[in-house]
Amino acid sequence: MSDIKSMTSYGSFEGQGLRIEVRTLNSRFLDLKIRLPRLLSNMEPEVREMVARFMGRGRVEVAVYMDESVLKKEFLTLDKEMAETYKRLLEELKLSLGLPGEVGLDDLLGFREIFRLPEGEEVAAHSIDALREGLSQALAHAVEMRINEGGTLADDLMERLDRIRSLLGEVSSAAPGVVMDNFARLKEKVAELLDDAPLPEERILQEAALFAERVDITEELVRLESHIDGFARALDGGGQVGKRLNFLLQEMGREVNTIGSKCQDGGISSSVVEMKLELEKMREQVQNLE
Repeated sequence: MSDIKSMTSYGSFEGQGLRIEVRTLNSRFLDLKIRLPRLLSNMEPEVREMVARFMGRGRVEVAVYMDESVLKKEFLTLDKEMAETYKRLLEELKLSLGLPGEVGLDDLLGFREIFRLPEGEEVAAHSIDALREGLSQALAHAVEMRINEGGTLADDLMERLDRIRSLLGEVSSAAPGVVMDNFARLKEKVAELLDDAPLPEERILQEAALFAERVDITEELVRLESHIDGFARALDGGGQVGKRLNFLLQEMGREVNTIGSKCQDGGISSSVVEMKLELEKMREQVQNLE
């Protein structure tokens, strides 16, 4: 089994003034919900494209939080031209006043204007690369979680499939005996009714044949085995198999129901009930697969 993914996961990233969270849930299609800070709102189309490259199906919620104060500190720059201007003006002032000494760094540190903090669109521009990098990491973490959970679900599904295959074998072995038992019971009942009179063997055989036709489940058994094989192949093949597995489970359920309605034998009925229980549990699990 390769790359079977669940649809429930979580991934996150924090750094460079951004906190990114990715949550995924079950959905029949790829359903995206994106929440971005105002300054990065124009990135939504690209964010959607990135998510679609990582996720094939499911509800995906992406939330991005921005701390502008951290970003400003992250991208604090020095305005060298402003610093040179202050230095030149201070030197002119010292010269005009006849003050001793040279202008040094301590003299310039008092002027906050020589340090430049980005604002508004500049902050957004600096954050775009951080958003791309952080979202890629968060999505990768979410996909890894999907694969881990998907593998666990696939193992469980295969175990239940093997159980159904085993029950199918029991039903196949028991099916011929249902007709023979009915034939024997029919002969006993007719013998009781006729007392010592000769048994109408031909009539009994006709009734037995009609009964055998009504309870014949050969086609259902063959189709059910085919669906089981198809389910196993889909699991082994991996990829986005959730929809196909769900369809196969519906077909398997239809055959099992028909077997149960045709054969009222106690042993077969018990096996049918167990198969239905396994199919229901598998149906719940498959809803979580991509």
